[in-house]
Amino acid sequence: MAGSSTSELAALARAYEATTCLQDGEPLLIRAIRPDDKQALRDGLKRASPASAYHRFFQPKHDLSDKELVYFTDVDFEHHVALVAIIATTRKYAGVGRYVVLADAPGKVAELAFAVDDEYHGRGIATLLLQHLTEIGRAAGLTEFQATVLADNASMLSVLSRSELPMRQQTQGDLVEIQLILAGAG
Repeated sequence: MAGSSTSELAALARAYEATTCLQDGEPLLIRAIRPDDKQALRDGLKRASPASAYHRFFQPKHDLSDKELVYFTDVDFEHHVALVAIIATTRKYAGVGRYVVLADAPGKVAELAFAVDDEYHGRGIATLLLQHLTEIGRAAGLTEFQATVLADNASMLSVLSRSELPMRQQTQGDLVEIQLILAGAG
């Protein structure tokens, strides 16, 4: 992907698809999100426990509006990249990861977010999504991911700290601000 133009990189990200395995060997498909994934995202939030939804949105949330669904699924793959994780054997959606490039940040920095279906917590899905987003982000010239995580979200803090990317973090009240350095890492 080196030397590719921004539009070529976006086209590659839009067509992104990879098969990998969960920690227990179960095959997992990771692919670019598509507009026809709206219902799967809505269903995933409805299955989420109140704690999981709160950890993702920092407020109680039980449904996504049509406008939110468009935002989450109709992405440009240049400034907003999103991947879904699907259990290959059952075709069940298990998670989503995304980054959004921050226009006001120095350098090429993107905000990172994940949501993993409660049934699949602890099986490595967020870790795999992070690895694939890192690959895409590096190809696009990103230098850093930023994430804001609730301090009681131990599982996401663990995923980020185990990423093998250089990390800085700062706790501010019940929030932990994390920076994962992409440039020159890996």
